[in-house]
Amino acid sequence: MTTAAARQTASIARAIAAAGTTDPAELAAYLVTEAGVKKPRTQANRVRTPRDKINAAKRNLNALAKDVAAMGDEEDIIGLAELSKDIDALLGEVIRYQNKTTGRSWAWMGNLFGITRQAAQQRWGKAPRIDAQVIVNL
Repeated sequence: MTTAAARQTASIARAIAAAGTTDPAELAAYLVTEAGVKKPRTQANRVRTPRDKINAAKRNLNALAKDVAAMGDEEDIIGLAELSKDIDALLGEVIRYQNKTTGRSWAWMGNLFGITRQAAQQRWGKAPRIDAQVIVNL
C-alpha cells in the first residue's frame, strides 16, 4: 500500500470510529454536519442543465465522427447520416413546440438561425413523417 493510500485509509478509519457507523449515508451525514466537511459534488448530485447535456452530446458526437472517419465502414457512415436526420427532426419538434407555447414568430426563429421567416417555416413548419421510435428512444 502506498503512503497516500495508507493515509487515506487511516483517515477513513478515524471518520468511521468517530461517526460510530459504517453506513455510507450516515457517514456522509456525519462528515457534513459534525466534522464540518463539505460533501463532495459528484456527477450523481450535480444538477445538469440542458447546456451541460448539449455540450456532452457534442463531445460524444465528435468522438463518434472521429471513430467513423478512422475505422467506419459504409454502414457506419449511413448510420451517422441517419443520426443527423434524427437530430434535425428533433430540432424541428423543439422549434414547433417553442413556436406554439411561447408565441415566438417564424421571423424570430429564422433570425435565430440566420435564415428568413419563410425558410424557417418551410423547414420546420410542418411535422415531418419520421419514425415515432426516434423520439421515444431518445
